[in-house]
Amino acid sequence: MHIINNASDLLTVLRDNDFIVKVAGGIIEVSPIKWIDGDMADLIRQYKPDLIKILESEVNSDQTNYS
Repeated sequence: MHIINNASDLLTVLRDNDFIVKVAGGIIEVSPIKWIDGDMADLIRQYKPDLIKILESEVNSDQTNYS
């Protein structure tokens, strides 16, 4: 059982459970989508703005490291 208090917790839980989480154009993509139940979908919607910030920050950090 994982306690999810914020977007970072949610992202950790998703990744620990082998979900691939990406952001593209302000849209969060989670796969495989068939494993997302209603409760998880609600959490993703609840934390969407913060998840987008975290994911975009990771992408920007990766791009900076490769420049």
